[in-house]
Amino acid sequence: MPRVIACLLALTVIASVNPSLSGVPPGVSYQGRLTDSSGNPVVDGAYSLRFSLVAQAAGGAAFWSSPVLSVTTGNGLFTTTLEPLSAADLIGKDNVWLEAQVGSPPVTLSPRVKLTSSPFALRAGDLDMPFSGTSTTATQTLLIGNTGTGKAGYFQISSAANTNPALYATTNGTGYALTAASTAGSGAVRATTSGGTGTAVNGYTDGSGPAGYFQIDNAANNNHALIGTTNGGGSAVYASTGGTGNGVYGRTTNSGGYGVRAANTGGGTALYATSNGGSGEAVYGYTDGTGSAGAFQIDNAANSTHALIGTSIGSGSAVYASTSGTGNGVYGRTTNSAGYGVRAANTGGGTALYATSNGGSGEAVNGYTDGTGNAGYFQTANAANGSSTLYAETNGTGRAVRGHATGSAWAGYFTAAGGSAGKGVYISVPAGNAGLNVASGTKNAVVTTSSGARLMYTEESAEVWFTDYGFGRLQDGRATVAINRTFAETVDLTQPYHVFMQVNDLNSTGVGVVNKTPASFEVGELQGGKSDAEFSYRIVAKRRGYEQARLERAPYADDDENLYPQRGRREVR
Repeated sequence: MPRVIACLLALTVIASVNPSLSGVPPGVSYQGRLTDSSGNPVVDGAYSLRFSLVAQAAGGAAFWSSPVLSVTTGNGLFTTTLEPLSAADLIGKDNVWLEAQVGSPPVTLSPRVKLTSSPFALRAGDLDMPFSGTSTTATQTLLIGNTGTGKAGYFQISSAANTNPALYATTNGTGYALTAASTAGSGAVRATTSGGTGTAVNGYTDGSGPAGYFQIDNAANNNHALIGTTNGGGSAVYASTGGTGNGVYGRTTNSGGYGVRAANTGGGTALYATSNGGSGEAVYGYTDGTGSAGAFQIDNAANSTHALIGTSIGSGSAVYASTSGTGNGVYGRTTNSAGYGVRAANTGGGTALYATSNGGSGEAVNGYTDGTGNAGYFQTANAANGSSTLYAETNGTGRAVRGHATGSAWAGYFTAAGGSAGKGVYISVPAGNAGLNVASGTKNAVVTTSSGARLMYTEESAEVWFTDYGFGRLQDGRATVAINRTFAETVDLTQPYHVFMQVNDLNSTGVGVVNKTPASFEVGELQGGKSDAEFSYRIVAKRRGYEQARLERAPYADDDENLYPQRGRREVR
């Protein structure tokens, strides 16, 4: 039986290097020797041969076959060309065996002959420029390596009028169009632009994915996923959006990390945010979790500046805090006994702290403490300041100031420094209105005694009376007493008034009062007495402006729990 005992495969020779490789022939020259079963060359003559390429040494189907070829042997040797054979036939084939059939009917010769690298050079035809090709391999379609010191690949556009990319990668799959990796510690990708205003790296997408993505998978890596540096006056990183998205969106799933962290080690501002025109916020802090929407902290104990500074040259607020939930618009807290949870100052003559409650029943200011200090403290340090330390005003029907105590303490307590010119409480109301009402209590004067402070109680009356006291002396049993002019200005002496007399002489038979006028009254001794006895008097007259006041209704006190404890507490703030 004839057999092929040797073969030689060789590419058709390319005489010179040409930028266009389109001249690579689609075939492979093949030379072999045809022998009989004893190894002797067959008789010289014409023979029919057919060649096939198989991806394994034995068995399996051929992935390429030649037509039936007629070869002429000389001493068993023959030469032919395997064609048409192209690079596409060898894609994905790393191991290939040649199988031959001779004669008619064909006889398959064995063993198969494994091909060496020469036929795979047919793939060089794929480098024809411009080149377009496809691959179904599971490995790299193109692999370029360099064991020297030069570049593994270099892409250049020499035409200044060319606006296309020097390298363009695209994918229709779920992988990356371009992946760069470095295992030697240097950067995986370095993009530079020499001169001009062009961008070194431009990430672009018209789909739904990110234009750029930077990720560190090593949990022990403390470096930044993206670093931007500049020696110029521009921004190291500039983010802009013309849509409804964010210029910069930072996110972390680590409770100890920061979505965005800004630092300045040169004395400047760590984060500078501006809103040029429009009504948007320069900085907007938002959270739908349980943490703070924004936190500002100073860790340097020697730093006396503010953790947060808000300034405005407009008519709006320098800092505006709002909440629609049950939380606080502003919550200030300090753990230092010398510090303030919230401190407000105005150096321009205006109000340091202005609190409003628009609508609803909430307090504009609520001072609360569960410690031993004051819930609220107001102080005027300027001795020349004639304004009130605390000024409360209401345009409604409620109280401008209300003090409420649920324990044994005073609902209101006012003191003036001992030994100074300080006063206690001054109450001013329009004429005819109530000045001071005490519900279910007494109005007392506290005096010192040898047995401690004691209370002196105020006499109450069903009408509004003013009282004046005085002394006089009878002459020949008669006297006219002129009412003090200043006292007369405070009362209405056209109304009936009272005069209570006391004689300070045991020899007098007593006195009576007659001829009471707005200016004076007369005193006469009883039973026609003619003594010169001394007497004292008390005049009680209606207070001017309150002549008709008598046991007036006080409906605002109808729900006072101290007046009507059986009704229960119905507090009106």
